[in-house]
Amino acid sequence: MAQGVSVGAILERAATIVAVLAAATTAAVLVRRELRTHRTVAASAPEQAEYVSNWKQLLPDSGVVRQGSIVVIEFSDLECPFCRAFHETLEPVARKLGSRLHHEFMHFPIPAHRLAMPAARAVECARAQDRATAMVDVLFALQDSLGVKPWADLADSADVSSPGELFECFRDPTPVARIERDIALGQKLGVRGTPTVIVNGWRFAGTPREPLFSQTISYLLEGKDPFPKRLSHAP
Repeated sequence: MAQGVSVGAILERAATIVAVLAAATTAAVLVRRELRTHRTVAASAPEQAEYVSNWKQLLPDSGVVRQGSIVVIEFSDLECPFCRAFHETLEPVARKLGSRLHHEFMHFPIPAHRLAMPAARAVECARAQDRATAMVDVLFALQDSLGVKPWADLADSADVSSPGELFECFRDPTPVARIERDIALGQKLGVRGTPTVIVNGWRFAGTPREPLFSQTISYLLEGKDPFPKRLSHAP
């Protein structure tokens, strides 16, 4: 009789594990489906952009706007799969343009993403060691591991030289000024979702995908209006 109870308990645990795995698989399918739908909408609406006349005021240093340069302002959430997708779009463009492109990464963690704010703090803690960009790259590359992989391991992957200092910074409950500033700027601009991308003042409706993103930049480099059938200018 004792053996029968034990087997039943084992079977119950096994059933629970199977149910959890099935739920995880379903969630993954839904996320992939959401991404595919999002990409289709973005790619099919190339005219959907508006010009933000005061876009340079979003930059902490107006000196980055040089003649003939491309400035990409991105309000991003490090737990957002659409932000990761845009990051993958931006990387080859950034390599091609080199110093002609300035990328301003702005934190806009969505409250529904419980790991977005800790991830933003990890980036700013890494900034003190000049590893902010590397940390962003790592967090997007290992986005599926957030909440599973220790933050110390993520910092190690970003080649942070003093993990102890980063850990102390990470544990500090004090709000981070740069994150607070970025969120305030996003709210002032009316940012509702991530990523919100502005290229030399042109704010995209949805996530810009290839070839739209590269085409827009090509037009700007040639001094052309990338969206002649533009929407009304934003204030």
